[in-house]
Amino acid sequence: MNEDVRDILDVERGGTALTKESLMAPDPKKSRRTDPSMKRPQGMHREVFALLYSDSSRGSNSSSIVPTDTGSGYRQPRARLGQNRVRAWKWMGFTNPARKDGAMLYHWRRATDEGKEYPYSRFNKSIEIPSYTAEEYNKHLSEDQWTKEATDHLFDLCRQFDLRFTVIHDRFDHDKHKRRSIEDLKEHYYSVCNRLNKIRTAREMGGATPELVAYDAEHERKRKLQLERLYNRSHEQVEQEEILIAELKKIELRKKEREKKQQDLQKLITAAEQSTETGQKMTKRGASSSNKKTRTTTPQKGSGGGGGGGGGSGGDSAVVFRSYDKSSGVSLRSSKVKMPPSIGQKKAKIIEQCLEDLHVSLHPMPTEQITLDYNELRTEILLLLDLKATRDSWEFEVQSLKHRLESVSAEKLPRDITPHHSKKSALSDLVASGHSSGRKRRNALVDGAYKKARK
Repeated sequence: MNEDVRDILDVERGGTALTKESLMAPDPKKSRRTDPSMKRPQGMHREVFALLYSDSSRGSNSSSIVPTDTGSGYRQPRARLGQNRVRAWKWMGFTNPARKDGAMLYHWRRATDEGKEYPYSRFNKSIEIPSYTAEEYNKHLSEDQWTKEATDHLFDLCRQFDLRFTVIHDRFDHDKHKRRSIEDLKEHYYSVCNRLNKIRTAREMGGATPELVAYDAEHERKRKLQLERLYNRSHEQVEQEEILIAELKKIELRKKEREKKQQDLQKLITAAEQSTETGQKMTKRGASSSNKKTRTTTPQKGSGGGGGGGGGSGGDSAVVFRSYDKSSGVSLRSSKVKMPPSIGQKKAKIIEQCLEDLHVSLHPMPTEQITLDYNELRTEILLLLDLKATRDSWEFEVQSLKHRLESVSAEKLPRDITPHHSKKSALSDLVASGHSSGRKRRNALVDGAYKKARK
């Protein structure tokens, strides 16, 4: 029992008996003692000295926490001289293997390295330039535009300047030989190298395929010409190009928006056609329970896509009331006439306002037939709202195109075309794509949906 108490109180085992005096006495192990020989240096703050020398395990080997010029904190540095002798250095001459003139150069070097090769000679890399005989040149390498003297001069410069063709072009003797461009020099050099490679590979290795260097001089000439034209553009030309690029981006953006609106409008028309076909089929078959289930699931083919123009729900709005009445397990029929959560508050209030204008109760008696008719009516109202928003969007776009055409001055148009006729034809061309073919059908659908909602 006493040993357990000693463990709990963190008292050493086997010592004296547990008394009040022994428990209240300070622990000799936990007492902190500082080395009396370590005194706080003059000018050092007491807190810094406590951080450095409070730990007894560090002792006098603790280093300063601030960067100093000495390696031992605040003590005076002492020179640490080794016992070994200083290595001797000697002023000696050397030759660079890259030079062929045997020039003697001098530098300081360790005495032990005397007679060794120049250490930087390993960086002396040179390109191997092929050579040819007079027989090979006359038989395989001769050209009408190049003489043998000009070719020899070109290859000598390539060996001297390691294929730095800018320097080679500068040192080429244009007065003695015909004046050449850098592309001409490179084309002739690589052409000679490829022909030599083919000849020697066929002679030594038979039918082996040689490694050839592909160089298109014509492409390089066109590229440099284009860069020169680009560099020589005036400030006005640069600004005009930036304006044209910005207009091109706007045109592409408007084109994408028109395509998206056409797709959304087509989805609305498809959903309306499917809704009409489904209603006709259900009228013929009667109001049986199995037919009602089919009526609730079939129109989901037209779902998908966003609403056009005014931000409607597109094809989903045409079937949202029928797809919402799906439920698993037991449910009340009154839950099928609730407003679906996918319809925003703004549209929900518009639908409620339309129902009030038609003198239709917002909470009708939820019989089977009333529920189906009520959802069908709200679907038609929602489809009518989407079509109206799409029509407003198209009308706004047509008006904006008209204003753009009217801003064009009559002087820029051809003289044989009247301004009114040209504006009208241009406007028709701008709005006719994807719009004229379905205009009558959309108008008929809008009128039919509105009449059905009024009934």
